[in-house]
Amino acid sequence: MKISVLIAALSSVVLMGCTDLNEVILNEQSGKDLASDPANALMLISPAYSNVREIYFKAFGLSTDEVCLPARGTDWKSEDSQLIVEHDFRPVNTNFRYIWRNATKGISTCNTAMLYLSALPQTDEIKQYYREMVFLRAYQMFILVDAFGQVPMREYNETDYSQFPVILNRKQACERIEKDLLEIIPEMKQKGEVVYGHATKAAAQALLAKLYLNYQVFTGTSPLFADGTARWSDVVSVCDQIINSKKYVLADDWWSLFAWDNAAYGNATETIFPLVNDKKAGVSGDSWGRPICASWA
Repeated sequence: MKISVLIAALSSVVLMGCTDLNEVILNEQSGKDLASDPANALMLISPAYSNVREIYFKAFGLSTDEVCLPARGTDWKSEDSQLIVEHDFRPVNTNFRYIWRNATKGISTCNTAMLYLSALPQTDEIKQYYREMVFLRAYQMFILVDAFGQVPMREYNETDYSQFPVILNRKQACERIEKDLLEIIPEMKQKGEVVYGHATKAAAQALLAKLYLNYQVFTGTSPLFADGTARWSDVVSVCDQIINSKKYVLADDWWSLFAWDNAAYGNATETIFPLVNDKKAGVSGDSWGRPICASWA
């Protein structure tokens, strides 16, 4: 009996003694410390670039003559994909859900990067990274405008997530995309001044030209869109700026643009915004595991 009482008493002492511990972390850093170190700025923007690699071409391409996805037996047979070919657009289609998920996630990821970048010393490098995030956010806003006609929007410093985001309609989203791009384009760096795969001035200009190209439809009323605002002359003007930069030439070997190792050739010719996928480096996003390159020209 005395032994039982002694064991119980010792257990109480041990349990009470374990409630007041001062942990000293020797081999870890807090996320706050990492994000506040300018040396880690590249890590802040990497998730935003990683998200952009999630491709959208199936939903946009299969409904046109641009892409054909034949089924060979059970291989590549997908009801969701076949329905898009037939112009049967259903809200439960996983391809459309992926667009919404990836684009809204991408906007949030860009905002997070912008929030941390804005708190760092504003060196030329940090400013360039910030502008790249503005571009990537505008790009994914464009995707949502094109696919759904509306964009849920928060400013990067709006961190009260108990509040619903503002929902921009197509016209409002177009105006915001244009505003953001016009603000960053004058200060964006050209190809050759940034690491391959990062956004450049021409990438932002190409996105702006694509916005202007679709402006009448985006701001008009279906089915004729005659009441929309046409921006054809603006399309030509922005494209001329890209051409006159002398940074890009049309490829004389079209197939080399889609080779397994297409970086050097694409960068020397017409590729404007490459999406880098390299399985050997552990960098991929395309479910087929092959390099995907967006070439706007």
